[in-house]
Amino acid sequence: FINSPYIMELSIPPSIKEFKDGWCKSTECLNYIFISPENENFKLIDCQLMVGKTNIKNKDFDDLLFCIRKIVYVNIPPNITRISSFSFSNCFKLKFFEIPENSKLYTICHDAFNGSPIRYLFIPSQLAELKNGWCANTPILNEICISPKNKHFKLIEEKMIVGKSCPDSEVYDVLEFACRDIEEAKIPSCIKFISPFCFEKCKRLKSIRFNDDSNITIIGNDAFGKTHIESLYIPAHLTELKNGWCANIPNLNEIYVSSKNKHFKLIEEKMIVGKSCPDNEVY
Repeated sequence: FINSPYIMELSIPPSIKEFKDGWCKSTECLNYIFISPENENFKLIDCQLMVGKTNIKNKDFDDLLFCIRKIVYVNIPPNITRISSFSFSNCFKLKFFEIPENSKLYTICHDAFNGSPIRYLFIPSQLAELKNGWCANTPILNEICISPKNKHFKLIEEKMIVGKSCPDSEVYDVLEFACRDIEEAKIPSCIKFISPFCFEKCKRLKSIRFNDDSNITIIGNDAFGKTHIESLYIPAHLTELKNGWCANIPNLNEIYVSSKNKHFKLIEEKMIVGKSCPDNEVY
């Protein structure tokens, strides 16, 4: 319904079995859902949350698919294991978003909160997957709390979520998210990957610091989108700048590239050049 932003009501007949990712994108007026009592695949909770099944053969409705856009308060049912893409997109009135301690939540999908004024997020013990883009367009998400029982993520400096590229590893080498009110970010040397939208809309952010021994290899798309960073240092191991990494950063006027970096170089002190083929000598 991407070209029908003013749709207000949706009736779901018995035959529907699946909603593809993005089905509810740009539905900021969709506030009334009606599900046929003969449909065994979906149900409504409190006339506000539409839930489905991550496995259609199971009886448990554990997939949160959609929330009416006028909602103010949300309490995620403990049995929910996945928050699907765009579930809370454009819920402009959303003020309170609660996930219980005993939550079974395992995955938050891309664009889950896109355009919603969510301010606080609790990461429960079983949450293991934050899909690329899960935090896109969350301009006032300034407070994060992580369960001490969660073995997949941790909080550093009370402002940044870090995770693991390998679940069985002890090393937290992925920078997943930064609170949107962060002013300065010092990236730990162990970080190898900055996730997409990690710092997006951190409008107070001016400085991002990498150590000389940084292991950073990839900066994801829109990682610094719509920030006010003024300078950036490219350390030795950085090999890839994903498309859109520098979208809407109007104050980025100083770039420094490590002399040990073999993938990028600076020309005329103003332009970064890289290689279409990593093994090539030509920039």
